[in-house]
Amino acid sequence: MQGDVFEPRPGDLALVVAAHGRDELHTLRRGLEAGLPYVGLVASPKRGTGVLAELRGDGVPEEQLARIDVPAGLDIGARTPAEIALSILAKIVAVRRDGRAPDAGETRSVAVAGVAAPSAAALAIDPICGMTVAAMASTPQTTHNGETVYFCCEGCKSKFEAQHEHAGA
Repeated sequence: MQGDVFEPRPGDLALVVAAHGRDELHTLRRGLEAGLPYVGLVASPKRGTGVLAELRGDGVPEEQLARIDVPAGLDIGARTPAEIALSILAKIVAVRRDGRAPDAGETRSVAVAGVAAPSAAALAIDPICGMTVAAMASTPQTTHNGETVYFCCEGCKSKFEAQHEHAGA
């Protein structure tokens, strides 16, 4: 990076944008134009859809938009910043080893001899930010209208509860 402008260098493997709205579009475009093997955007699926729509509106071709990994990283049910960083690094390692990013929806499994694979946790959508979260006991949650509602963090849970405190839970 030079100043506030990202310029890919020859041999760069990956670009991960976590700018929360600050010059994301320009930076993503530069990574795509440079042909980087991996271009990821740290955002909820809802926000990612909006960013992709803006790029589409700016004339970025669909084949380039399809190369943006949003939300960035492998889907491992990550919730904390450290888990999200790990999922992104794992995706970059996969690109480095395979020479390509896994296609959207593609899954890879690793078998370990003598170890049964754990059952996958159910998934839920955080109604505040749109992030996909693992629906498990340790995930922030509340009950609303007799249903369990899951959140990515305590902040989203608090916002939801504030919005619904007078409606009754």
